[in-house]
Amino acid sequence: MAQAQAGIGTEEFPGLQIISAARPAGVAGAYTALAEGVSSIGINPAGLANEDAGQYYSGSLRLHPDAADGGQVAYSRPFRKNARIALSAAYLNYGTIPGRDESNQAIGDLKPFSFYPSLTYAQSLGDRMTWGVSAKAALEDPGAFDGAHKALGAGADAGIQYRPARNLGLGASVVNLGPKLRGHSADEAAGSGWLPGAFRGGAYYHPHGLERMSIALDAEVPFQETPAVALGYEYRFIPEWDIRAGTRWDYNDVRNLLGWLGAIQSSELYGSALKAAAGTTLRMGRADVDYAVQWWNDLGFVHALTVAWRVD
Repeated sequence: MAQAQAGIGTEEFPGLQIISAARPAGVAGAYTALAEGVSSIGINPAGLANEDAGQYYSGSLRLHPDAADGGQVAYSRPFRKNARIALSAAYLNYGTIPGRDESNQAIGDLKPFSFYPSLTYAQSLGDRMTWGVSAKAALEDPGAFDGAHKALGAGADAGIQYRPARNLGLGASVVNLGPKLRGHSADEAAGSGWLPGAFRGGAYYHPHGLERMSIALDAEVPFQETPAVALGYEYRFIPEWDIRAGTRWDYNDVRNLLGWLGAIQSSELYGSALKAAAGTTLRMGRADVDYAVQWWNDLGFVHALTVAWRVD
């Protein structure tokens, strides 16, 4: 989950930008080339084709310290030769917020939430290339107050992965490409905005002699926000245990850092809240358990947990 912060009840469907699955969260989103299985949904759908044979059920939970939480459930299975299909649904629950009108009078508690169902198809083209597409819907309820509407949107993701060498992989995708079909209020015209789309590109590398290690680098160019880069690391100690870590910096973060070091003269700008992440995977027979923790500036620690079960 891009990792941008967004305000509650905005027109940008912020839940589409949040990674619920623990594995990509653990590498701070540096996952476009590494993506595999249902954890690729929302980042690069081509990765679904890399999932092992069989049917998979998975559930993810993401917990924030401000009482907001998110999650995703998914089911995937083989679909024709060298192809897979997945059904998934993600949500973002903002918790309970005291509502006030324009004169600052209490109007009761608001309970905004978002819901994002999707259908993903991916296929392998030989041993080196995969491609995939997702069709998705978006619903955002800003809460029950006068003039509020449940905003609706529809969009698509598309991506490819290519492995030019045994120890090198590349990936590219476009995510959340689509319009807002219904506004958040009666004053907002239908079709007046777009989903928070982005282009993503990345690569991973296995150092020679260290095939159990992966180093991944991603670049993200959102349509509505500043570009960002993410660096991730994974290492498989044994077949049943992986560890990972990552960091993510956007353009404003880099300018701030150069200013603090005295390399340039610049005023401090707002940067991405996500700075560091770490995670692990445990494999126990047919079950996989992924955990990740992220550190967000001004927010604290965010935790993600994914449990997946394979059925032959």
